Amino acid sequence: MYCATACVFLNQFKVVPLMPTLMEMLGVTSAEASWLLAVFTVVGIFFAIPAGALISKFGPKKTYIAILAIMICGSALGTFALDNFALLLVSRVIEGASFIFVSIAGIVLVNMWFPDKNTGLFVGIFMTTASIGSLVILNSAIPLSSEFGVAGVWWIINAATAVFTVLFALIVKEAAPIGGGAAPKAAIAPVLKNKRILCISIVGLSMGWLLYFFLNNYPTIFMNVYGMDIATASFYGSLDSLFGIPFCIIGGLIVDKIGIKNTPKFMIICLACLAVTCLATAILPSIPFYLVHIVLIAFFPGVVVTAYNCLVPLCVESPVQIGNGIGVVNTLYNLGIFLGSPIVLYAVEAAGTWTAASVILASVAVLAILAMLAYLAFASKEIDPPSKAGA
Repeated sequence: MYCATACVFLNQFKVVPLMPTLMEMLGVTSAEASWLLAVFTVVGIFFAIPAGALISKFGPKKTYIAILAIMICGSALGTFALDNFALLLVSRVIEGASFIFVSIAGIVLVNMWFPDKNTGLFVGIFMTTASIGSLVILNSAIPLSSEFGVAGVWWIINAATAVFTVLFALIVKEAAPIGGGAAPKAAIAPVLKNKRILCISIVGLSMGWLLYFFLNNYPTIFMNVYGMDIATASFYGSLDSLFGIPFCIIGGLIVDKIGIKNTPKFMIICLACLAVTCLATAILPSIPFYLVHIVLIAFFPGVVVTAYNCLVPLCVESPVQIGNGIGVVNTLYNLGIFLGSPIVLYAVEAAGTWTAASVILASVAVLAILAMLAYLAFASKEIDPPSKAGA
């Protein structure tokens, strides 16, 4: 499951290192080419909730296999569209559907396999798939394209995806429904009315906004604010993904150690530290502080995202609702990804200073703090909150 999911992120980030080449091949501007990234995640805004419902209906394994097959078809279409911008966008939309489905189905499978012990650890491990996928493709896409061409990169990723899809189909098994028999039908209405899920969704929006702003714009910040050359700026920017790998796992271990009851309070502490870190974005004095900033930006969001993915299964009424719960949260997470960079960058352009970015990013972190305070208030009013086994 991990390797199959990592293939999704190979597809997501494959255009990033090849963007200058693609712009030349397609004859488009950098602004137009940016849609090749945007459309991959924007699908999740509209399909996250339906994805949760479909996963609940057909099961995570069948959904995984089907969506990976669709991703292979979308990527194959892209190999024939490298001189046609509109058709390449369509292929990216098809590929992007996999992003939201595997993000939800993976959490459902983890909770099936490990319902009572070490769930946080395994959720944390699963959350590193994005960092692994981006690291691999960012470091291999250019050498591979030099050897096999841009289309060759698409086909190599497709071949890897096909291999892991077959292995997934042969090896992965779902757990039987609790209590035996057929699983109950999942309804979206109770999840949409669940105040704690809605609070977590606001945190998800904030994390999508902050995580992907720095993933996409760290090199730009280092060049424009601190005067680094592009190679050095890209190197420092890539460290965000590298540091995110251990921190997601550490976040899962922390959740298992402190327990679900204390996790929301721990998240609030992390979000407060994150707000201060965001506020310091445009005022770092020297290289050691750049590195500390990157470490903190990787640590706090990585821990928070892992933690709230552990909370969602505890907030829904039954296991069959986990997919819907994750789907609602991921809807806002993807909205944050889509809105974050444009809003912040337009604000920087209007203000003429990167200090505007620091203020906006810190405000987004404060919004997440308020959402978690509301979560605690709603949780304290629960007469009989569901146990891990019952949820």
